[in-house]
Amino acid sequence: MPRPLNSTDNFETIKNWLDGTLTDTNSFTPNRDSIHQVLSKGIYFWFMKPAGYHIFSNYLPIQALAAKYSRVINGEQFDLVYLGTAGVRDTGKGDNKGHLLERFEWHILNYQNQNHVCSGIMSTFRRTLIPLFSEDLILNNAQSELNTIFSKYFKLYYLPYPGSFIEVKDLVNKDESFLINVIKPIFNLKLNQNAKTLGHITFQIKKRRNEIEKVTKTRLACKK
Repeated sequence: MPRPLNSTDNFETIKNWLDGTLTDTNSFTPNRDSIHQVLSKGIYFWFMKPAGYHIFSNYLPIQALAAKYSRVINGEQFDLVYLGTAGVRDTGKGDNKGHLLERFEWHILNYQNQNHVCSGIMSTFRRTLIPLFSEDLILNNAQSELNTIFSKYFKLYYLPYPGSFIEVKDLVNKDESFLINVIKPIFNLKLNQNAKTLGHITFQIKKRRNEIEKVTKTRLACKK
């Protein structure tokens, strides 16, 4: 397990931390045939080829951030654009039996139809990305198109934190907070100061997501 991050960490020390902890062994192309069966809790990291920015620029000028974490994967540069945690959120029951595999499936396989739009359980990452190339979350095969984009432009890394919910929850949540606070991945909307900064591209992405989610829910006549 890597050393815990803390408030003294900066972009350079976190870059070194990521360089030393993320391994190609713990990575896969995000499609249904490649998902790793990881039952540990932990943090996962979505990397995207720079060519992917163009794909998401139908409605906003999506470009790489000036300060970003990148790595070379199989000879190609990929940028870290989103990260999240698995199995450590407070459920109000004193435990969380979730794990990385469950989170992988949530983003890649599950919760993609109108019932999931209305209930709000569709993947947060999918709800953020689809509005960047579509006017609706599910019309015109938007979900299938995103699956294709994932397979072509993305790589998913993960960092397991072995242990029970009680043993690792604080460490994982703190590490996520420091990572987002310093790296500020472009598609992370929670815990990201850029999402609150008027005019910043992440702020605009959040605004676009909220607009298209509202349009889709209105079309589907979702009950509040």
